[in-house]
Amino acid sequence: MLFFLYPRFRSGEINPWLFQATIVVMGFATFSFVFSSFQYYCASLCTRFDEIERSRYSRRADRLWLVGYLFEIRHYPKIETMLKMAGRAGGGEPDRRG
Repeated sequence: MLFFLYPRFRSGEINPWLFQATIVVMGFATFSFVFSSFQYYCASLCTRFDEIERSRYSRRADRLWLVGYLFEIRHYPKIETMLKMAGRAGGGEPDRRG
């Protein structure tokens, strides 16, 4: 998702800490959703677990989904900040009149 900003990261046009923090947050969100789906799958196995253990898996999955969702909505402002720093906030070409 941030592949279009990588050349600017390499050239130093955008803040490297912000770029790397965005990648880390996106990784946390992705793996939180993956682990959440594993927990939901375990909760759906009716014959292997009793009701108490299934509810424990379901609660764990709900928490992981919430963490993933919160991380997911937290990385959009970072991307917008990097785009503003790179001069692409309006979606068009930067103003080159000088």
